[in-house]
Amino acid sequence: MPEPRTLVIFHKQLGDLLLLESAIALLARRSGAPVGVLTRSGHEDLVRLMPSTVWMPNPGRARFDDLWAFEKGRKTALRAVLIRARRKHMRLHPDAKPEWYHHVFFRGFRVDTRGSEYVARYYWKMVDPDPDEPFERPRLLEPPDDWAVPAGTPTEYILANVSAGWRSKQWRGSAWSDAINEVANAAGLPVVVTSGGDGWQTEHAERVVSKLTVPFLNLGGKTSLREFLMLVRRARLVMTIDGLAGHVATAYDVPCVTIFAGRSVDNWHIETPTSKAVVAADLLSNPEAVLKVLPGTAVSTVAVPLLRSC
Repeated sequence: MPEPRTLVIFHKQLGDLLLLESAIALLARRSGAPVGVLTRSGHEDLVRLMPSTVWMPNPGRARFDDLWAFEKGRKTALRAVLIRARRKHMRLHPDAKPEWYHHVFFRGFRVDTRGSEYVARYYWKMVDPDPDEPFERPRLLEPPDDWAVPAGTPTEYILANVSAGWRSKQWRGSAWSDAINEVANAAGLPVVVTSGGDGWQTEHAERVVSKLTVPFLNLGGKTSLREFLMLVRRARLVMTIDGLAGHVATAYDVPCVTIFAGRSVDNWHIETPTSKAVVAADLLSNPEAVLKVLPGTAVSTVAVPLLRSC
């Protein structure tokens, strides 16, 4: 494998990093070499599943033709100064409000308006506003043979990822339970429940499983990133709040229903035969409390036909 000629610096969250894959793939094709990725240390396993990438936590004295940054953090700017590259590019969303030093450190500096565009396509067009090839949505490689799901995971299962990184995205536990019970009963499959590891997230997972009437395994707060990626990849169906699980499922074409509170769905979801969205704000008349009143049937009526069709 040739040495990377391009380095991408990106310190945002896991879901955002996965949505950058289309842009990274474009950079790799144009440079004729894999792209080095410098990101948070905990993101390594995701980077290793991204095609045409090389995990580079410490580029050291490596030389690059191009360095790309897609967010304005001080850590990103500092690292960009220290890394040796012939050309340094920065692309930002207008809300990012660039600092004066961004214009000094990055000669290829530009602010791009996103609007309602799918974020993966938005990043891709940041590389080239008028590319000469069609957009391809993010994809992931198959996990290595030595990766495994947690012990006790059923051979076949539905994955319910019941929390996201923000409380504002939290769906009522009783509604989750209703949806899971209906879908699992219709499919005749057990359920694996996952959540983030913070106290409020694991407590939410406990509330969800307390009302389940189907076989389940509660892994809320108990999975590593590697195990979580494997759980999504092997699931028969994924039901999830807007976040990483939905992006991973879409990359693997695993049937998935993603629950959105508001209408930012166009930015964070791409409709495919296996990827569907339930947008609470489109179904209910009270936009201030959409996830507090969204019923479980709103999700199960989408999930059951999707599972049966795949």
